[in-house]
Amino acid sequence: MTIIIMVLRKINNNRWLTLCLLIGLIISVGLVSSIPIYTDGVLQKFLVKEFENSQQKTHQYPGSYAVTLYFTSKTPMEKRRDVFYKVGDFMNKNAEKAFGIPMYAAIVDYSTDKYRMQPVDYKKVNPNQERFASVQALSDFEKHIKIIDGRMPADKPVNGAYEVIVNQSTLDAYNTVLGNEFYLTDAYDPNSKDKIKIKIVGVFQPKDYKDKYWMGAADIPSTRDSVFISDDLFIKDFVNRDPTRLKFVMWSYIFDYHRINLENMYNLIDADQYIQKNTVNRFNDMGVYSQYMPILGNYIERQSQLKIMLLTLDVPVMLMLLFYIFMVSSLLVEKQKDEIAVLRSRGATKWHILMSYFIENSLLSAIAFAVGPVLGYYISKVLGVSNGFMEFVNRTAIPVRISITSYQYALLAAVVAIITALIPAYYASNYSIVTQKQENARMIKPAFWQKYFLDIIFLGISLYALYTFNQRQQILNETNINTTNLSINPLLFFASTLFIIGAGLFLIRIYPYVVNLIYRIGNSIWPTSLYMTLIEIGRGSRRYQFLMLFLVITISTGLFGANSARTINTNIHDKIYYAVGTDIVLTPYWETAKATTSSSFTPPSSDNQGNSGNNNSGNSEEVVRAQYIEPSFSIYEKLDGVQYAARVYDRDDATVIYNNNIQDNVRMMAIDPYDFGKTLWFRNGLLPYHINQYLNLLSSNPSAILISDTLSKKYNISPGDNIKVKLLGTDEVTFTVYGIINYWPSWNPLESPNEGDNNSVPALIVANLPYVQDNFPLEPYNVWIKLKPGATSADLYKSIQKNKVAIISVTNAKQELVAAKNDPFQLGLNGALTLSFIISIIICFMGFLIYWILSLSSREYQFGILRAIGLYFKQLISMIIWEQVLTSGIALVMGIIVGFLSSVLYVPLFQMAFNASNQVPPFVIVSEASDQMKLLVSVLVMLIIGLAIVGYMISRIKINQAIKMGED
Repeated sequence: MTIIIMVLRKINNNRWLTLCLLIGLIISVGLVSSIPIYTDGVLQKFLVKEFENSQQKTHQYPGSYAVTLYFTSKTPMEKRRDVFYKVGDFMNKNAEKAFGIPMYAAIVDYSTDKYRMQPVDYKKVNPNQERFASVQALSDFEKHIKIIDGRMPADKPVNGAYEVIVNQSTLDAYNTVLGNEFYLTDAYDPNSKDKIKIKIVGVFQPKDYKDKYWMGAADIPSTRDSVFISDDLFIKDFVNRDPTRLKFVMWSYIFDYHRINLENMYNLIDADQYIQKNTVNRFNDMGVYSQYMPILGNYIERQSQLKIMLLTLDVPVMLMLLFYIFMVSSLLVEKQKDEIAVLRSRGATKWHILMSYFIENSLLSAIAFAVGPVLGYYISKVLGVSNGFMEFVNRTAIPVRISITSYQYALLAAVVAIITALIPAYYASNYSIVTQKQENARMIKPAFWQKYFLDIIFLGISLYALYTFNQRQQILNETNINTTNLSINPLLFFASTLFIIGAGLFLIRIYPYVVNLIYRIGNSIWPTSLYMTLIEIGRGSRRYQFLMLFLVITISTGLFGANSARTINTNIHDKIYYAVGTDIVLTPYWETAKATTSSSFTPPSSDNQGNSGNNNSGNSEEVVRAQYIEPSFSIYEKLDGVQYAARVYDRDDATVIYNNNIQDNVRMMAIDPYDFGKTLWFRNGLLPYHINQYLNLLSSNPSAILISDTLSKKYNISPGDNIKVKLLGTDEVTFTVYGIINYWPSWNPLESPNEGDNNSVPALIVANLPYVQDNFPLEPYNVWIKLKPGATSADLYKSIQKNKVAIISVTNAKQELVAAKNDPFQLGLNGALTLSFIISIIICFMGFLIYWILSLSSREYQFGILRAIGLYFKQLISMIIWEQVLTSGIALVMGIIVGFLSSVLYVPLFQMAFNASNQVPPFVIVSEASDQMKLLVSVLVMLIIGLAIVGYMISRIKINQAIKMGED
């Protein structure tokens, strides 16, 4: 009880410092607990998106599961009914409960084999038409249909005939009307005596076509070529008869896939294994059709990758927070060292001292444990609407919730924080009053990291990892391995973090020598304030190392995170826009007038030709070519949201002929240079000159053409040379080469047109559209569109519908970019790096203020003495300013240098997460000045606030406090 009272008094005496420590603990626990919250939210969104994408691509509802029993010769006739009842009993009792998720519908579909239909009255029905039908029954069928003609069938035979209903398409296919009767006979044995008499009495359709009942196994197409009776009558007269007429049965389960989450999804996986174990593995003729299993399989694989990535991304921030906790704890212990020394001298043991600090930190960590997950919840909600690095949009946030896992993470963080905070207390408990005074008198003892060269070790490990990554990147580039599905290697962030720490420690190691050098250079000319500051920093350099290292790590970590995010986001944006070439590409529909037949002569292949499509001697080819009617182009320029539009004729089967060399499969683009230049997207620096200069070359001569660097090098073609171009079924047309290009909007110079053909090279030619249309038959072109600032794709689409513009296909770079940003790895990356940047600024600001306020507060007597011996207040403020500049200011510069170096060395390695063989345009490092300005502004604000507080503290110092010098 005494220890607790002492702890509470200590907390009260140091309440502001304790509050700072508590804030750091809450932020630390909140960050750590946000990892599972944010990860689960991103994965939940990704999981639902995968189901939605599957439904759009396959046009099948993915939230379905079906078990089928289709009898073949593997199951003897006499055993079929027994097998049906055993499987049915298992499915009815266990299957739905095994899924553990509410069901839209659980359907049983019964069906006989296909029968041949023969009219009972040949006068009423055409007997020459072949008709086939199965007798089918669905559970709960009556609840989901409505009769549009006739009536519902009776639940028993009437006059020896089973009354049935059909859908309208079946009735039309049978070419019959209601009331007609048929015999169902063996489809392969027309003389079989086993006949089933049916009478069509009604026509049905679904009550609601959007009903999930029709999205599962019992979809509408499965009702064709079937006549329906009630399921009770089917079991009574078709299943239970001997021999049974049952041929096929399917148990279908349809559920809301939006309700699948990270917990119950494993129930679905276990249910699949459980059902297969008791059906497919026990009986013949059984199958399982699951729409969700492939989706969940892919999801689980990416789930583990994403968790590792997010955890790795947060490691630097967590280290920074631990460093903050350690720094504040050290300051707290440093302030209480005299008190600890007195307690030790009066008989207190290490255990008593450590126990008091353990209780204090446990109380604070308990508060952080309770509040931290709530903070983590809101952190995850904010990050969930990130559209990029430090970019937030008004859209539906990811689904986040506080789970047990988040509290487990919070508990782990709290325990680690307690241990971290106890480390300074442990070392302080070793000092008595005498040793404490001796320690204060000399600061020449090297720090632990200096003594064991941890800076050199960290730098060595990080640089070796860099070498390993570069070797791997070289292998990927040489082998052209497709790395599209590779996630970012977690070791990359560990290596960069080690480099930041190692480089920071190394710079701080050599900084005292720089200070001493500055002191020696001008010790006779420096003003008093700077002279005293240099002495203070030189003699007490170890006291400033902690703050400087903290600032270096926080600033460089934030800058590295900012550059990483900017680089990855920019390269993804550039890759998408380069591949499309503009905002939106429309493929219009062209009407045809008539077809013509054209003949052309194909020259014989030569021995030194390139990639030739044929090796036969000269032959004449006839091509049937449609005559197209070009629609009005002006309509596209008038569509809502369109700023500029351009015609782009594009095909990839042109042939280039030069000095008897033939290159097939050449991509040919024909453009209006002026319009094209206004619509295109192109990164500067990809070509030797600005792309507009190449467009000007095209405009200077109608027959001018630009060719790719691959063609130029392979056939030694230079500007000024004439080449011939032909299309299938056309004559050769002569062009003059005006320029050589190695990149062009939408053209990938790394992608070979013919895989496996060593002679094939990616080739491109760009010509003037009017000249091409004059010399080649008129053919459809694409329309490239650049949207107005602020215009949306939806505006354009609505305008297309309103103006009834016929479009075959649309390629939308904006939508592809949105899809890329919604990728779970992109969401996680942007969210984690944004969080890292924000926390870096906050922690840097808090740590700076705490350190200087406490540091200057402990030097209050020193300032009083300086004032007493005649130092002006202005000189004292000047000394503090110089001290800030030479510590915090230099640390800021060091942090920017280290952050820049780490970005230059490690950010390029992020291209391993991209397709190494198809990275066009080339990967570039991006550093936004705005990110650096955020850091600089935050540090400037820190300096101003710090100086204001320090100035206020110094102004209140009384001269007579210098008398207390003996007590210091």
